[in-house]
Amino acid sequence: MKHESDKKGLLTVGSRDNRVTKIGYYLRKYKLDELPQLFNVFLGDMSFVGPRPEVRKYVDMYNDEQLKVLNVRPGITDYASIEYSN
Repeated sequence: MKHESDKKGLLTVGSRDNRVTKIGYYLRKYKLDELPQLFNVFLGDMSFVGPRPEVRKYVDMYNDEQLKVLNVRPGITDYASIEYSN
């Protein structure tokens, strides 16, 4: 991503995010940006399926019940993404 992109817009946007560099566009297009997460699966820090890591801004708004999800190992993908892939 471009320098200070976190200050330039939304946290998540569609496929043509103007904060992403040209190289970053192709890394995302071919899912190569997920490789570091795959290494984390092999190291045991993440799992293939589990809750996606969340942005601190939203975690700060969690209630006690929602905070329980942070006790589960995060995943590369989550159950909803598999169940509702269409």
